[in-house]
Amino acid sequence: MSVSISDAGMKVLQNARRAGSATFWVGAGISGGWIYKQASECSVASLSFSSLLFQAKEAERGRREVGTDCFEYKVDPKLVEGVTAEDFGRAFARSSFFSLERKLATFLGTGKTRTDAELRNFKFNKGREVAITFVVYETRPETGELLWRTSDAMDGYSWMQVDAERGVFRFGSGWNAGDKWLIAFLPIHRIYSRILLKSAVKRLLLDREDSDLLSAGEDAPTQTT
Repeated sequence: MSVSISDAGMKVLQNARRAGSATFWVGAGISGGWIYKQASECSVASLSFSSLLFQAKEAERGRREVGTDCFEYKVDPKLVEGVTAEDFGRAFARSSFFSLERKLATFLGTGKTRTDAELRNFKFNKGREVAITFVVYETRPETGELLWRTSDAMDGYSWMQVDAERGVFRFGSGWNAGDKWLIAFLPIHRIYSRILLKSAVKRLLLDREDSDLLSAGEDAPTQTT
């Protein structure tokens, strides 16, 4: 039995190939629920007053109402010894879910993005565009923090922090609480944030494995004939 596909249907299939395979979407849906359970919510109020996320919210006081959230994910500290905020930021930008967001934005023409190769050694200097509409606002190596600002249209920010000694990774967001559209989107955003966090940590661990394998290869004794 043959099945004919209309022109409209063919366009849908072509767009699906560009954005990602159907297999990826099925896998993402199945794994998404599991990932969601792995990342726990952390209270912004429990963060240090000196944290970038807390200060970013306080800086907006009087100008607008800002909503914030924060999630954290824990791993064995031995796996992430010596990891920095920039390591986490590079992994976050190249993670499977954020990469999909980058590709989708490029496909739709809503923003430009960097390649994975560019992001692998990206320097998070203030004012540099990371991907799509995210621009580096501040990096604090001493506290393992990194803050991105989004475009004027979104008027928000994304915050990352790594505590390598405890194996804790945090991801938080800030948004304009006066925007009704954004407020309506929050339930989905909270789920997506958890998935993004776990995806970023997974990418970071894969980077560490690749680095260890490369180092092992360089240190291996060479055979002479």
